[in-house]
Amino acid sequence: MKYILMHKNKEVADIDIDDVLGRITAVNDVIHMEHLPVGIVHPLCHNEVIDRGTLNKWWCSRSIPASRMGIADAF
Repeated sequence: MKYILMHKNKEVADIDIDDVLGRITAVNDVIHMEHLPVGIVHPLCHNEVIDRGTLNKWWCSRSIPASRMGIADAF
């Protein structure tokens, strides 16, 4: 499913997230590169390539765990 990754009120990137696994499967378009999380841009590619593996690690650390009390009530 398509989503927009946001930094506060700023659109950062157009991404696809697998609804079953909760993983980012594609970064379709980067809207504001300067607002991507630190360390997401691959350091050996002259700041032009998003490291999707690192982005997924960041995403997992930012998402709400399924074991959190009351999470089922939110949906």
